[in-house]
Amino acid sequence: MIPEVLGRLIGRHRYGRESYFSDQLKDKYENLSAYFNLCSLSSLRSAVSSGRQIRCCDDLVFDCSPGAFVRCFGKPQHQIKSPNDLTDLLLVYRQQWNSYKVKSELHFARHGLFYFNRTFPHLSQAQKQELLAVLADKYHDGESVDFAAEKLVDPVGNEIIVSQNLVLSIDYLDKQGPSCTELLEILGRSRLVKQQQVDRQLAHLYHHL
Repeated sequence: MIPEVLGRLIGRHRYGRESYFSDQLKDKYENLSAYFNLCSLSSLRSAVSSGRQIRCCDDLVFDCSPGAFVRCFGKPQHQIKSPNDLTDLLLVYRQQWNSYKVKSELHFARHGLFYFNRTFPHLSQAQKQELLAVLADKYHDGESVDFAAEKLVDPVGNEIIVSQNLVLSIDYLDKQGPSCTELLEILGRSRLVKQQQVDRQLAHLYHHL
């Protein structure tokens, strides 16, 4: 009886935790602001050319389907349908790469995979430097990359952007693909609307002062 009750309590706790995490992801991506922030960050970084095509793994490229990814990596820990108007599906995997814990987010639109992110929590400085060295070795022939100011760009325009805040975060973006093109158009319209609002407010002040 006691093991059965404990099992139910643990199951409820796990379900509550997983549900809370899914809700956090929905809140993060529902209004596209996270994508806009990434595009803004991309525009601030200097491009460093990579001769190697940027992929989510050696066998899968941007525009691949969710099914192709699941066949390679199995069932994800989280699956969120239509978190916003652009994204049809968001898959989340939690994995252990030897001594590294990694969380991978894969974002699919109607054209397929257009963005994925990997975050590495609880890193020592040595581990962080090792990851960045491997990234530079793979995509820039071992030459140094200032990941705080530069981004990697492959021959077809895919990008890798690194952020080093509380955790090490690596963003992989299909910048020239149809989904990002649509995203940038939405961003441009949003900025235009905001500028028009500012102009109207200034005109109102000009009239009354």
